[in-house]
Amino acid sequence: MDTVPFNLVLFVVDVVLLWALALWGNKRLWFVAVVIDFVMIKGVSYLFRLPYGQNIVEGVCFHFGLFLIISGLILYLRKHRITGVFSMILGVPLPILGVYCMFYEPYAITLEHYKIVSSKVERPVRIVFVSDTQTNTISNYELKVFRLMNSQKADLILFGGDYLQFFGKAGDMETLRKRFNGALIAEKFEAPLGVYALQGNNDGNFQDLFKDTGIQVITNTQTIDLGPMGLTLLSLHDSSLYFNKPKIFLKTEEEQAKFHLMVGHRPTYFTGPTDADLMLAGHTHGGQIIIPFYGPIATGLGSSFPRKWAVGMHAGTPNHPSGSHFLVTRGTGMERKWAPEIRFLCKPEISVIDIVPE
Repeated sequence: MDTVPFNLVLFVVDVVLLWALALWGNKRLWFVAVVIDFVMIKGVSYLFRLPYGQNIVEGVCFHFGLFLIISGLILYLRKHRITGVFSMILGVPLPILGVYCMFYEPYAITLEHYKIVSSKVERPVRIVFVSDTQTNTISNYELKVFRLMNSQKADLILFGGDYLQFFGKAGDMETLRKRFNGALIAEKFEAPLGVYALQGNNDGNFQDLFKDTGIQVITNTQTIDLGPMGLTLLSLHDSSLYFNKPKIFLKTEEEQAKFHLMVGHRPTYFTGPTDADLMLAGHTHGGQIIIPFYGPIATGLGSSFPRKWAVGMHAGTPNHPSGSHFLVTRGTGMERKWAPEIRFLCKPEISVIDIVPE
């Protein structure tokens, strides 16, 4: 993502303001300079439009943070020591936070293990679920995600949608699609109960991403008898419906006696009645930014969907059978374009779910 023009303009603004402080520095001028610098971050971000969110993050964490540190040092040397120390204290955490959120946490992939005990399975079944790889490149990080997925000795592997998000030239996008497909082919995904890929809201015509991989692409809702369990794979449309839809139930007594797993890209289908024992979804990225005691700052699902459901494993709702669970994975990629490419207290996740006999 190209933020170079934005950073160059802000660099010039910072240098001019710091030069003025060095010449005529006092507390009043420092306050005015701080306000100007902060406002310029917003203004220059809007001027360059995309990538707006990333511009804001880089501007606040690095330009504004370093500006506060250097301007505070200038004031301290000019005998305004209390204001100078105050400015440096405000500034020091910002670049540290920026480095953590931009360069560490988004690539700190975690294996999240979940265990469900059920009388409906006769033997342990391991499911590996990944959603929202949502990348604009194929780097060592994406390859590591694929390797970790394939190394968990899973009985069933599920991809939850939103594989790429790229806003460059069409030719570059085509190259990215081929590299993504090549990485999947090289990894040779296999699982006894199958490997399936759903459609996400960013995918469009995504079937070619999985060409020659052996991974089954799902675009329409269907239920499959896997032997030890029933598996319902939802279309993007059906996973996006609220409350009374989709009404999906297994019909025969034999089918109803089996563990029923349902998977969709969006978790809004959790609000509708089903007979699923476990429901899986992605889409939210866990919010990417989680505020302690509040939760995800954004879910992309609107106010009708409970914020607390937007990340993690939860017990079922009144619309679902007793003992049911649903899981929203944090995904492995990041939202782009208007959103900043950062994570905070929301590490990327490969979900490993073990369903074991009671």
